[in-house]
Amino acid sequence: MASTSTPSNSITTRHETLYLPAGDLVLSALSDLKDRGLVLFRVHKFMMAHHSSIFRDMFALPIPVEDFNESYDGASMVHIPDSAEDLEGLLRVLYDPTRLPHKCQEFDFAVVGLLKLAIKYEIEPIRKHIVTRVNAAWPSSLEEWDAVDKRSASMEESGVTSTDALLPEPVLCIEIARLVPQDVHISPVAFYQLSRTSPNDNWDQAGTGKHAFRCALWNNLCYSDYLQLLRGQETVRNCLTEVEKEMRFPASSCQSISSCLSAYDKIWQETYCEVYKHSDPLLTLLMMDRPGYKLPDNLCEDCFSEFYGMLGGLRNGIWKAWSRAFALTGPN
Repeated sequence: MASTSTPSNSITTRHETLYLPAGDLVLSALSDLKDRGLVLFRVHKFMMAHHSSIFRDMFALPIPVEDFNESYDGASMVHIPDSAEDLEGLLRVLYDPTRLPHKCQEFDFAVVGLLKLAIKYEIEPIRKHIVTRVNAAWPSSLEEWDAVDKRSASMEESGVTSTDALLPEPVLCIEIARLVPQDVHISPVAFYQLSRTSPNDNWDQAGTGKHAFRCALWNNLCYSDYLQLLRGQETVRNCLTEVEKEMRFPASSCQSISSCLSAYDKIWQETYCEVYKHSDPLLTLLMMDRPGYKLPDNLCEDCFSEFYGMLGGLRNGIWKAWSRAFALTGPN
């Protein structure tokens, strides 16, 4: 977890605000930034022990006198084998819990490092806060997804805010879900949100109001998750193809088989065009199930009724297939 041996480095700096004169413990950590080097944090043992069972147990262990030889500025010094940036984020939250964003939509990638350390050092309140907020921010069922999508569409039409204002950034949430797959179950819906987002639409270029568009932190998406996204999209396409075979058959009481077969050809041609255009099969099928959607006139009444009766099951099938494709098992 930690050691009293500090790595040699040509650059050593005290943190600007987290080097507390009254502290009795100096924590050193290497920065991920080449020009920053080793960063020193002076903190309080009681604060670290209060929040972390790992630190509490470490301080309670009898330590040989020779291990206290390394000190800095009159305080014991311990090297932390984590990045200075992650440690900084953790210490800021420990000393000021209000720095931890309340809503998942306010999280940034610093939360990933914070969660890693919260897990590593068994700081349960921070881990629980992040897990709870992420789970609460995403729909957990197809019905909830439809409700969020409906609200987003209404807000978009009014020009109030962006198309995904009701949902957090998906790539970040996928990273969080991978760290705690046993507790966070949002990866399928986060991947679906990502799948209907253009790779050209980056989060840092997002507009606001009527100029807003759906976007994601594409540059932060790891290679393995990108492959999983492609495989999931292929799974849905295969699901559509299999269901199409079943839904191309006219009803047993069909009044005009040749006309209805022609109508089915047109329906599925339009369906695939819409799915390809918007990368959103759930929305495409939902629009087909709404009163405003007009099926071909040459579809007989019995085939018409049977087709609509199968649409709901098709959407549920896609939702389940997608959920199976994106169940995460742990860190890459």
